[in-house]
Amino acid sequence: KTSLLKSLFVAALSISAAHVSASTNKTYLAPRPVGQNLAGESIAIADLARHAKKSIGGTLEATAFYNTSQDKTGLGKAFGVENKSGFSAAPGTTADLNSDVLIPNYGGSAFGSNSIEFKPTEQTYGMVLNYHQDLHKIMHGLFVTVNLPLVTVVHNMNMSIKGDNVNDFQDFFNGTLMPVAINASNARGQLTNALIDGSNSCSKIADLDLRVGYNFVDKEETQLAGTALISIPAGNKPQGVHVWEAVAGNGGHVALGLGANLTTRAWGNRHENINLIMGVDYRYTLEAVERRTFGIKGIDFGQYNAIGLTAGYKNAQQLIPAANALTLDARITPRSSFESILGFTYNRKNLALTLGYNLFYRGEGKAELLAKWDDTKYKYISKDTDMSAASALVGTALTKDSIDTSSATSLYFSQKAYGEIAHTFKNEHYPVVLAAGAHYEFAGSNSATENWGFNFKTGISF
Repeated sequence: KTSLLKSLFVAALSISAAHVSASTNKTYLAPRPVGQNLAGESIAIADLARHAKKSIGGTLEATAFYNTSQDKTGLGKAFGVENKSGFSAAPGTTADLNSDVLIPNYGGSAFGSNSIEFKPTEQTYGMVLNYHQDLHKIMHGLFVTVNLPLVTVVHNMNMSIKGDNVNDFQDFFNGTLMPVAINASNARGQLTNALIDGSNSCSKIADLDLRVGYNFVDKEETQLAGTALISIPAGNKPQGVHVWEAVAGNGGHVALGLGANLTTRAWGNRHENINLIMGVDYRYTLEAVERRTFGIKGIDFGQYNAIGLTAGYKNAQQLIPAANALTLDARITPRSSFESILGFTYNRKNLALTLGYNLFYRGEGKAELLAKWDDTKYKYISKDTDMSAASALVGTALTKDSIDTSSATSLYFSQKAYGEIAHTFKNEHYPVVLAAGAHYEFAGSNSATENWGFNFKTGISF
């Protein structure tokens, strides 16, 4: 059994690393849900749950936590262009972005040269409530757990702009650049979606995880349990209003999963020992409808590229940012995610010290537009379009095939080192544990959040 878990762990690490690639030109990055965190499930709490069999078999745990991101440049590259967190915008085709196409001004003075940089940050904090109920009176070894995170998520793109038209560019991205009448038939519309306007946040109950488990081995030296899970969404869904919207949970998706946990004594006796801990968790996240912003294939920053209504439509020739039309409901299928832990716990009397390693991987998934798209409605302006004189809209048809759905999907791969110290009051009528832990999570891809954090836990059995 130990060899099987080790094989699964090594295979997952190899497969995950092989699928990691750099992300850039993205409109959305899905977060790692707070509830998917084997490293946060205290070994001391699990030991406390075993003592609960002497009473009604219930154990309640509360964990207060705080996490803050570190790698601003990596995330910036994911949202930037050409794998750069800082890029240029100027008239013509020599810069990374043609500012005349980004903020068109038919027949007017061109916008000057500017540099744009993203240094995104993320903060998450809140409390996770976990309840474990032993059901040995129904079937020996059977148990259920309920996991409920209460989460606040704060995202900030930390955009900085330097150059000739800083205020105009800032107003464009935060949606306050006023429409400009160009002539009788042309106008520039305001940005209404994919805004970059400082921080955005949410405070929600995230996904509710329900597990049914069975202890295949439940001895003093070794415990091996298997679980089946259903995750019920309780948080918010992306709406496409902001870039990198704050989301609590996994965006409104139901997930099904299987897991296994092993704790076995590697050295010592019942009074002082070192235990090996291993765990694996697999989930398949089902399809759900989300509202996300999409880009245009082959166009850097395509979501902000100017597009126009073709002849025959009301306000034909009006130029608007593509995000206004390309923020759409879509069927999002995150598919598979995998998590594993490997660590050791030193126990001496009522004191426990744990050091461990945690791997998390979630595939990129897929996105499919929900509504039918009219291939004749819009045209987009190419990067090399001459915007120096007023003219009728000339562009390329914005067809369904030219919409870049991959711009709104991303994989997540990270590795975490963590530690915890805990003290258990086992001789009390109702055993209690107090614990504190910390971690540093390394981003294995630039679509993952590198972060550090700490937590405080308490649990009681009754």
